Amino acid sequence: MVYSKFEEIPFQNHAPERLRQTYAVLFFLKSGSTRNQAILKASNYFSQINDRYQTIESKISTQIEVSLDTFFGWYKSGTMLSELIPRLHLNEHDSNIFNESHIQP
Repeated sequence: MVYSKFEEIPFQNHAPERLRQTYAVLFFLKSGSTRNQAILKASNYFSQINDRYQTIESKISTQIEVSLDTFFGWYKSGTMLSELIPRLHLNEHDSNIFNESHIQP
């Protein structure tokens, strides 16, 4: 199932909002947006983000503890899910949400 109402994604992780933000960026990448466009579009869905570009960028890179260049490299190479599972401590339920969204390029 692909979610477009990001606030409704039922993640079980202790940081579901960050997972929703990560999911949103990947959703827009899959939809054909550029890196910058995906970050900006995703940030529009999260009202608590003040500095829309820097904040969502910082949250994603801080949560997975890698640079955004590396993050987007995983997307381009098709290794995103295998990299996210250990870094975000995704359980099977949350892994399936990312997997079923077809987040690979």
